[in-house]
Amino acid sequence: MLQRLTAPRFLAYLLALLVALNLSVEFANLNGRRGLFLADGNLPVGRDFAVFFAAGDIVAEGDGAALYSLDRQQQELSRLLERDEFFLPFAYPAFVALPYALLSRLPYLWAYALGTAVMFGAFVAAVHMLRQGSLSARDHTGFLLLGLFAYSPVTWATFGGLNGAFSLLCLAGAYASLVSGRAGSAGLWLGCLLFKPQLAGPLLLLLLWRRQWRTVATAVVVGLVLSVAGALATKPTWPVDLAVLTSSDRYLDPERECCGRLHSSLVGVVSWWLGGNDWPTILISTAVGAVTVALTIYAWR
Repeated sequence: MLQRLTAPRFLAYLLALLVALNLSVEFANLNGRRGLFLADGNLPVGRDFAVFFAAGDIVAEGDGAALYSLDRQQQELSRLLERDEFFLPFAYPAFVALPYALLSRLPYLWAYALGTAVMFGAFVAAVHMLRQGSLSARDHTGFLLLGLFAYSPVTWATFGGLNGAFSLLCLAGAYASLVSGRAGSAGLWLGCLLFKPQLAGPLLLLLLWRRQWRTVATAVVVGLVLSVAGALATKPTWPVDLAVLTSSDRYLDPERECCGRLHSSLVGVVSWWLGGNDWPTILISTAVGAVTVALTIYAWR
């Protein structure tokens, strides 16, 4: 019995069923929408995509200097959705808004459909990249794709407008490049991953520790080019504006309240569970972070 349950064909059917269930739930939500809002009336179609779309629209309208003004972001979201209740801040590097500035020239639902299709395509491209550096991925490509889309957080986040697919593509591209000895190509992928510096930064430090000079240098050059592009579309001080926004109580308090326990940062999770920023919390969070860094460096060796 156990042998039948673990047979490749049975597992493939099970994963395919989960994929169908995940997709049916998302399409049912879209089918029941009321205007630009989902059936429950609390979240817009695309959820986070609306935030990126609004940020792109701010840039496209020539108002990029106000990109990190929470009031300006709220104003643009309210105009887009024709409601004031929904708000999530745009807290990404300025250059992330540039592709969405192009998408914002389309009607919202068309832009959302195109953006979602691109993200699903990025998942497929990421698996293709993994095939170049992993024998397991090469031998089980179908299972890998089914496993990705059977995992409900993947489909939920992708239909919700998040960009995890592009993060995976960058990581897969960097991995395949490093395995095959293409240091410059790895740097290009990690440079693109700088749209999430919390992911790219530690990897670049580890590569620097391993003396992967060409990879790190290429990533830095790509990051500088992207930063300049963001500065031209917004203003040269955008990194400072972003830092001010993400360190403000107006940004941090809602983040802790809505999803603090779900953050991937171990330090952030500890801070949320202990509640507050007193010295014991800071010391425990710092200790957790230090142990994590030490274990990461040990594993990297």
